[in-house]
Amino acid sequence: LVTPSPPQSAPSPVSSLHEALDQCMTALDLFLTNQFSEALSYLKPRTKESMYHSLTYATILEMQAMMTFDPQDILLAGNMMKEAQSLCQRHRRKSSVSDSFSNLVHRPTMDQFTEEEIHAEVCYAECLLQRAALTFLFPHPSPPHTSAKSLRILGQSPHPSTTCP
Repeated sequence: LVTPSPPQSAPSPVSSLHEALDQCMTALDLFLTNQFSEALSYLKPRTKESMYHSLTYATILEMQAMMTFDPQDILLAGNMMKEAQSLCQRHRRKSSVSDSFSNLVHRPTMDQFTEEEIHAEVCYAECLLQRAALTFLFPHPSPPHTSAKSLRILGQSPHPSTTCP
């Protein structure tokens, strides 16, 4: 299988949506054929400027973290998802204080959003969902109220320097 060349930076605005989505699908195809590093390398050049590339890159890192349960992979995926969320935030519809009050009375409709703003809303929501999913993977310390007996039942020691049989 031939690995496609990485996407060029700064495509024309007219075709950028379709190009970005095609490139992200190519990267997902690479990922799904076990070409993990090639998929990430393919997306990397545009992760700082394209919310689609950034979200896809972070999604691949998250799937990798879910497969390995490695704390470093989980942390890397979380940080990248946070960057993707920040990038999506920059493309979301800007609202003023008066807009906020107006939206309390009149709900905004989709025809008030540009195509980019609608995509940014969806990508932003996806980032939130995936960041929430990552919190379940991240290893948390035992709560302070966990009893020594409960820990022994689980085969863990209440004291880090000792081990349970």
